Amino acid sequence: MNSTKHTSHLQRSNAVNSEIASETHCSKTLEELKPQLISDYSVQLTDNYECSYHKSINKLGPFWDALAADEILMSSQYLQVLELHQMEGIQPYYGIIHRGEDPIGIIYWQLKDFDLSESLDIHSHSDSALSRIWVKVKQFASRLIKDNLLVVGNVSLTGDFGFRFCPSVSQKDQKMLVDKASLKFIELKKASGTKIKTIMVKDFRSEEGSNRFERVDYTPYVADPTMLLDIRWDSFDDYLAEHKSKARVRVKRAKKLGAELKMKQLTIDEIIENQVKIFELYKKIASYSSFNLFTLNENYFVDLKLALKEHFQVYAVYYEDNFVAFFSTIVNKDVMHGHFLGYDQAFNAKTQLYLNILYWLVELAIDQKVGELELSRTALEIKSSIGAEPLELAVMVKAKNSLFNSLMKRVVPIFLPENKWQARSPFKQAN
Repeated sequence: MNSTKHTSHLQRSNAVNSEIASETHCSKTLEELKPQLISDYSVQLTDNYECSYHKSINKLGPFWDALAADEILMSSQYLQVLELHQMEGIQPYYGIIHRGEDPIGIIYWQLKDFDLSESLDIHSHSDSALSRIWVKVKQFASRLIKDNLLVVGNVSLTGDFGFRFCPSVSQKDQKMLVDKASLKFIELKKASGTKIKTIMVKDFRSEEGSNRFERVDYTPYVADPTMLLDIRWDSFDDYLAEHKSKARVRVKRAKKLGAELKMKQLTIDEIIENQVKIFELYKKIASYSSFNLFTLNENYFVDLKLALKEHFQVYAVYYEDNFVAFFSTIVNKDVMHGHFLGYDQAFNAKTQLYLNILYWLVELAIDQKVGELELSRTALEIKSSIGAEPLELAVMVKAKNSLFNSLMKRVVPIFLPENKWQARSPFKQAN
């Protein structure tokens, strides 16, 4: 794979650099909107910076979007949908960072009522007595970890969609301001009776300077990578031409087994008509996740389509007259994100249903001429078989208690799910 092109697209992907907001947005537009900005409360962070805190995105719309700089997955339209259909146990909050009188950054928080035993599926693939005992120990310990977790970012997405700043704010200052604003927020919540013990900032590539957070006592953890396919072809045939002969046979076999499958892009009316079935299929697949911090609302797909319009698409898959699967995409600048999906596993083996969905995603990404297809953190091996490559993302975690914070490097990895897999590139050679 062409590493130069791959890197350039990643810089505009879900792990996008935080200095994305343009100076144009950070001056005239914000100056015009400033009088409309009314905060719930405001706190001084340093001599030069303060943060205003807000409970809703509704009154921040144009102001927030000016700083988000056309980032769909941080846009007020998208965040309004999440706020309207709040995921169980999650409360959103919004911060505006000011330098003097000038707003220069935004922060998106999710306050999560976190119970590790409910979020984590702890099991072992071994039948040995020692493995079974170790599983029991972890299950017991996980029930002790209950906390109000402050997330900088969005638990329902892969990527660092937690903050954006004007380019004039250095990487070092960005991390410092996010940390200070989060700690001040914890103090404000404590005064109102809510204790928050832990901060989590997600998701960073190591080369993006995530170590800046380590310098303010955050510990990085790497779980499963996200899977990314660099789209460098003009057609699906061009994509197949780069495959090894055995890999091409595999594609043809999947297409043959799935010949009776029909894929259809749904209109908003069709999404409304099928939303119960869509949600049912989503829940079937979500239940298999080994680590899950959220569950979507049944109306999520309808309202997201209404909010994002052409940027969000839902596709139905039919076998004869049966609605057997759906998948969805969000196009964010030049990256297509494979969003949520669901399928009836009873049809998977005989039709290669999931694999055919992945090939449809590749075709859509090529047809829409995006730079990259992002496929998230599940089913890593089968995604590698269509050419997607892993990108490790670090989650930065900091405990408010200094003693526990010093122990986190040893404690947290115990609970990280093990996912052993083998990369299976279909391409003739790495370019």
